[in-house]
Amino acid sequence: MYTEFTAERYHSGDKLDISARDFNDHVSVLNIDHPGSDGLYGLQKLEIIGNYVSASGGKETDVHGIAMEVISPTRLRFWLNNHRPSTDPHGTLLDGKKVGANSTIEVFEHTRGSTTMEHVRTISHEAASTPNGLLATGDGGVYVTNDHDSKIGKLRMLEMLFGGGSVTYCILSGSCNLAATHGFKFANGITGLFSTSSKNKNQNQVIYVANSAKGFISTHIIQPNGTLFRGKDNHLGMPVDNLSIDSAGDIFAACFPDVLALVANMDGPVVEPRREIGSTVFRIRRISDGMGEGEEEGTIRPVVEKVLEDLEGKVLPGATTAVHDVKTGSIWLGGVISPLLLFVKG
Repeated sequence: MYTEFTAERYHSGDKLDISARDFNDHVSVLNIDHPGSDGLYGLQKLEIIGNYVSASGGKETDVHGIAMEVISPTRLRFWLNNHRPSTDPHGTLLDGKKVGANSTIEVFEHTRGSTTMEHVRTISHEAASTPNGLLATGDGGVYVTNDHDSKIGKLRMLEMLFGGGSVTYCILSGSCNLAATHGFKFANGITGLFSTSSKNKNQNQVIYVANSAKGFISTHIIQPNGTLFRGKDNHLGMPVDNLSIDSAGDIFAACFPDVLALVANMDGPVVEPRREIGSTVFRIRRISDGMGEGEEEGTIRPVVEKVLEDLEGKVLPGATTAVHDVKTGSIWLGGVISPLLLFVKG
C-alpha cells in the first residue's frame, strides 16, 4: 500500500499559511501482508529523485492526494496533488491569501522494492486550478476533482456550504480538459470502475465523486471523448470526504458525523479538548437485479451500509480515507487531521 503523509496545517481550508509548512510531506510504502516484529508493516519513506524542484528550490512537496497507476509488474506511476506556494518570476514567495496556491499535479515513477520515486513531469493547467481528488485511469491519464470554482475571492468560502467544483481529465503530456462542470457540491474524493472488456467498455467506465457540502456521491459515465455523463446520486446524509474502491468493486466512503468539529480542528489543534472529530465509514455495493438464468444482467442498484462509526472520535479521530482489503477483510484508515494511521482487523 502506498500513502502520502502531509502537514495539512499549511493548505487546509483557505489558510495557505506559509509559516506552517514543515517540509516533511512525503510518500511512503507499507507491506500490508507482513506487519513485522515492530507492527509498522515495513513503513518506508520514498525519496524524490530526478528534476523535481519545489517553490523553495528543494525537493519538498505540499502533497494533498495521490493516485497510482501500474505501468508494469515492477514499475508504478504516482500522480500527486502538490499545493505549491505561489511565487513571483524571481522566486519570491507571494501571499497565498491574495493569489491562491500554485497547485500542480506531479508525476513520479517508482520501481517496486526501491526507496525512491523519480520525477517525470509537472502538470500546471488552469483546468486543474483547485485540485483535490485524483483517479488514475491506468492508460496514462488521470481524472482530477476541483473542489472550488476559483482559487481566491469572497464567494470561495460560500462554496464550502453551497457547493461548487468540477472534474478535469489530464494526460501525461500535460494537456488537461474539463470533463464535467455542473451540479457539484464541493467535489472532493473520486474513485471509479474501469472495464477490461472491450465489448462493454463504454457502459462500464463509471466514476464516483464525493460531494462534501451536501453529503452525496455522484455517478458519472465516461464518454468516448473523455467527458462525463451524470448518472444517479447516492445520498449518505453526512459530509463525505475521500472514496476508495476495493477489488470486489465495493466503494468505501469516509464521512464526518460532526462537521462542526471538523471545521474547528482544521483551524486549531489536531484534536481539540472535548471536541474530537468523529468518523463514519460507509460501504456502497453495486447489486445487480438479475433477469433470470441465461439472460443479461439487469439493473444495477447501490446498497449503502454503515460499516464503522466512532461518533466521539476516541479511536478513529478524523478519518478522511478508508481502504478495504478484500483478502483479509481489514480496513485501513487515515486522515489529514488525524494523528494516526489505523488498521481495523477484519
